[in-house]
Amino acid sequence: MRAADAVMEAYGGEDPQHALRQAARAEDQAVNKVFARAVREEIEKRCLQQTPEKWTPAAARDQSATQR
Repeated sequence: MRAADAVMEAYGGEDPQHALRQAARAEDQAVNKVFARAVREEIEKRCLQQTPEKWTPAAARDQSATQR
């Protein structure tokens, strides 16, 4: 998905979970929630593939919520 690629490139860098936090924040603020959710879910899949031992979707969402 090109939108997920763009978010990962812009925010992923050294910490792919940062991209996930940004995607979760965008989902909360989005008008098109279905699209934003699809982008976040794609980034979740990518994060899980990169760092499965220390990552959970719930933890990433919780961390995102505390940073707002």
